[in-house]
Amino acid sequence: MFKAAIQSAYNFLASLKLAVLLLTGLAAALAAGTIIESAHGALAAQKVIYYSAWFNVLLLLLGVNVAASALNRLPWQKRHLGFLMTHAGILFILFGSWMTQRFAVEGILALAEGEKGDRIELAQPLLHILVPKNHESVTVPLKTTAFEWTGRRALTESGPEGLKAYLTAYYPHSEHREEMVPKAGGKPAVKVSVFNSVMKSGGWLLEGDPDRDSVHLGPALVKFAGSEFETAGASAEKGEIVLQADGKSTRFPVDDLLEKEVPVPDTAFTVTVNRYLPHAAVENNVLVNKSDAPVNPACEVTLTGNGAAEKHTVFARFPDFPTIHGLKPSQTGIKVGFEAPLAEGSSVNELRFVKKGDGSLVYQIKTQGVALPASPLETGKEYSTGWMDIRFVVESFEPEAEFRTGFEPRPMPTQGKSPRPAARVRFEKEGAAHETWFTSGSHEIFFLGGVPYHVTYGDRTSPLHFELELQDFMIDYYPGTQRPASFKSKVTLEDPVKGVSKELIISMNEPLEHRGYKVYQSGYQLREDGPEVSIFQVARDPGIPVKYAGSIIMILGIIVMFYMKRFSNSKPLYAEN
Repeated sequence: MFKAAIQSAYNFLASLKLAVLLLTGLAAALAAGTIIESAHGALAAQKVIYYSAWFNVLLLLLGVNVAASALNRLPWQKRHLGFLMTHAGILFILFGSWMTQRFAVEGILALAEGEKGDRIELAQPLLHILVPKNHESVTVPLKTTAFEWTGRRALTESGPEGLKAYLTAYYPHSEHREEMVPKAGGKPAVKVSVFNSVMKSGGWLLEGDPDRDSVHLGPALVKFAGSEFETAGASAEKGEIVLQADGKSTRFPVDDLLEKEVPVPDTAFTVTVNRYLPHAAVENNVLVNKSDAPVNPACEVTLTGNGAAEKHTVFARFPDFPTIHGLKPSQTGIKVGFEAPLAEGSSVNELRFVKKGDGSLVYQIKTQGVALPASPLETGKEYSTGWMDIRFVVESFEPEAEFRTGFEPRPMPTQGKSPRPAARVRFEKEGAAHETWFTSGSHEIFFLGGVPYHVTYGDRTSPLHFELELQDFMIDYYPGTQRPASFKSKVTLEDPVKGVSKELIISMNEPLEHRGYKVYQSGYQLREDGPEVSIFQVARDPGIPVKYAGSIIMILGIIVMFYMKRFSNSKPLYAEN
């Protein structure tokens, strides 16, 4: 009876009924995969269908069915030749598909014009967390989803210095969002437009935020300040040192820090002003003081803590000038600034907005060092600056607001556009928390428990063993429209090992083939403030020759089956239950 049960199971595995069921299920899965890929992209189809466990079981059962039906014909005869060739071809195709899943490599290579690259980014995001003071670090893979997801998923419960990390949102296709929103207890903000007959610029300005309180327009500065020009934003004669860490700003009068170590609140560091120079200048590569007039005030500042001593030189006149220090990246994660009153006649032209104590908004204009009296300001009304034909309008005023940045889910990008995945990660330590968004290549520095953390988000990379340099990206549009008709890239291929060095064109329908890789033109980025970026999809699939061989064998088998019909008899080729 046991032998009969085994024979019955074997007959079912070799039967035509099972083959029909498996092929029907496979056709339905492929149809679903096609629909998902068209709506959400190839990666989504791979995660949901092609690389899923149930789909692999389906293919395995099909392989068993094909092999069993062939073995069921033993001893084979001449009339079985076409049948065996057809089934062998199917097995080759299934084996090639397994090789593709197991060994294929597929990634993205993005190059700006003039840039070289020899590594591809795989769709395997990683989070790298580093504590600079002791070089303790951890790299955490992110298990992503095929569709937009929000929730809470632990990434690490025992990171550096006891840090915990959780994935709280993931969008496979996203769009960056920046907005100023009302918030009780926040800082005042204005949305301003500055324009003349040939240009228009502007945006939101947030008082007290070193990164968003001002914008430079050539020789003029537009700023949302805490006070009018008479105080120049400083409460002491020499000015103030401004330290920003983990989104918090702390001010110290320069006199309180001169040759004194003062703790920086909520951090493990102290700050000292080693030297104050009211009129700083460089002579023979040395920073010297030329006079006592505050023409170009500067301070040499040292941050000390966690075994590090980091030196900065900051200038009141040039707040955006990079601080001079010997550590890259900064081990402290603290941004150092300097605000000080300047000598009359030394300032650039400036348009300044100030929120008064009664909640009203005023503006003040300084031209060639001469400040005009502050004037009341109405939103939506146009004002002249007095600088040529430059005018401005405050479009909106928020007495209490905060600047938020993040990402929103979007449908799959259109042709030529590259998807932009985004992940939101929450970090927790000792009751404190910090949450931020990451995209590929982004970097974040923050403090938790007085410890600076450096976090980088990026994709795992794989070497190509050859190098591509983008010489020129070219795009053609349909006449009279901005819709791209085609795009292509002129590249230089360098492979010293193979002795290859040549220029060629990669277009949408003409990929580059080298060392088993195929490089396809898949997308682009057009940037107003930089060179154009060409995006290539790079793939290497060792299963392709096996699948091609299987297809040829199967076709030949079908031809032989028709030819060998004259040797057939009434016995069916598939076993019946």
